[in-house]
Amino acid sequence: MATFVVGVPVVTRTSAVTVDAGLEPGLRVFTLVVEDNDGNQSEPAKAVVQVVLRRGRGTGESTAPGTGDRG
Repeated sequence: MATFVVGVPVVTRTSAVTVDAGLEPGLRVFTLVVEDNDGNQSEPAKAVVQVVLRRGRGTGESTAPGTGDRG
């Protein structure tokens, strides 16, 4: 499991990262840079993620981000 710290890269040798369950609620910006075996790096790709506090067990319903629409 990766513990995310602002400004500190998380480096893996696989294409998956298990996210730290202790992230505080709020907006987070993640930047992904991929490096190949020759050391060539991709352009950074950014994703904005909203971490929400989840209480109890879910109902199976979800809310589309920013819309309030169930989907």
